[in-house]
Amino acid sequence: MQIGRASEEYVEGLLQEMGEPILRRHAYFTTPEGKRAFIDFETENYLIEVKNLSRPTLSSRFVEQAGKYLEISEEIGKPLRYYFTNQPPNESMIKLFKKYGIEWYHIPMP
Repeated sequence: MQIGRASEEYVEGLLQEMGEPILRRHAYFTTPEGKRAFIDFETENYLIEVKNLSRPTLSSRFVEQAGKYLEISEEIGKPLRYYFTNQPPNESMIKLFKKYGIEWYHIPMP
């Protein structure tokens, strides 16, 4: 099994344990610019992106992706959450999350 898939299944199990019904796994949305964006889960109450990174860093690609997800979350009225299943986000990422009110969790896979 691929690591990315294992981390998604791990988070899916956590969400089920928390009683957070998953409406769509691997949900696709159209951004306000008309581009297609992919997010790991749409639950009843949240949009959830799962990251299994060995050294999470704030790259321009990450910022762009997070911005798209944030736009979508605001458009559909569901807060954005990030779950980190390997290493926690670095300080720059945490600052970005705080700036935009994005929740994040570090829940390592066993």
